[in-house]
Amino acid sequence: YLSLILGSIHFKLTKGDSLMQIDQLKYFIEVVRKGSINLACDGLHISQQALSQSMRNLEKEIGFTFLIRHHKGITLTEKGQEFFYAAVDIVDRWEILLAKLNENLLNGTLRVSIAPFIEEYYYTSLLYFIENHHLPIQLEVINLLPYEAVQLLEKDELDLSAISFFQNTLEAFLKQHKTLLFIPKKQIKLNILVSKYSTLAKKAVIDFSHLDNQRIIIEKSELETDYMRKLLKSNPSANVLTTNSFYAKQSMIANNLGIALSIESGPILSNYAHELVEIPLQGYETMISGILISQNSPKDKLLREILKAW
Repeated sequence: YLSLILGSIHFKLTKGDSLMQIDQLKYFIEVVRKGSINLACDGLHISQQALSQSMRNLEKEIGFTFLIRHHKGITLTEKGQEFFYAAVDIVDRWEILLAKLNENLLNGTLRVSIAPFIEEYYYTSLLYFIENHHLPIQLEVINLLPYEAVQLLEKDELDLSAISFFQNTLEAFLKQHKTLLFIPKKQIKLNILVSKYSTLAKKAVIDFSHLDNQRIIIEKSELETDYMRKLLKSNPSANVLTTNSFYAKQSMIANNLGIALSIESGPILSNYAHELVEIPLQGYETMISGILISQNSPKDKLLREILKAW
């Protein structure tokens, strides 16, 4: 995120769970400069209704009212004035970043690896970020296991990797791989994904160590991940069934053929959503996911700027 403290107000512009976008700040700045939502519409080429809704969403996002609306136009509140200066500063910094991208990465390719189990969250987020801000980058996603991604990062054959760690192992990993930088993004909450017809579907929570009698459906790419190793070690009698794809796994669960681990990332988006139930999993160590980059990469400084804004 981009973070700025002005007076007593702490602003954050984030990408991910937050809905605030650079375009919203640009709209807000134009409204203030024109003194009217109606007048700002012409220059922005959007409808009055869409612009008004964008301003309401932005006020909801930051938690206070910054515009006083009246028949002659708009007036800024006291906090709105502070927010206006913050918005101008953030947009200016963003334009500088875009200029650097155009200079350094024109027609460039960003080589990315996203670890199994978190790919849906990170791939969607990164793709949206690149497309929404018209970044001159071609995204090349390579399917790698975590240890393979680390090796390629250290050889400068990969630009960044979305990866996850048990929090108590992260420090030791970074001491061992001193050329790598980890930028935390999201704490992982694990769920159990079950069929709505399963006897487990009505449980409020499921304990990590009580899955011995369950058939656990695992994508082959997940077998080498830390959380899957821990699950299988804690439940040595578990009946494991492997599959080749995320969608095949969801189909099997929907038909009550087993259960699976899932990451809490919002609504289930698949044809089987109405057949599936997510139940919080307790009894496992805290996990953190984020972006891993090489500090020796020629793109290091640029990648850090992208990741701060993402």
